[in-house]
Amino acid sequence: MVENASELAGRLSALKGAPGCKVESKVFPGQSHMSVPWEALNTMLSFALGQGSQNP
Repeated sequence: MVENASELAGRLSALKGAPGCKVESKVFPGQSHMSVPWEALNTMLSFALGQGSQNP
């Protein structure tokens, strides 16, 4: 599943989007489908609000 998501991110990154539009992807090691939504939501909100990614 991670491989498919990484491939999708690569394909989306290759597309020409609007100025300032960018694609980022992140893998959350050790997380499951039940635990990752909360961590992903926090990361997405920071990204969407222009605070950058929260990659350690």
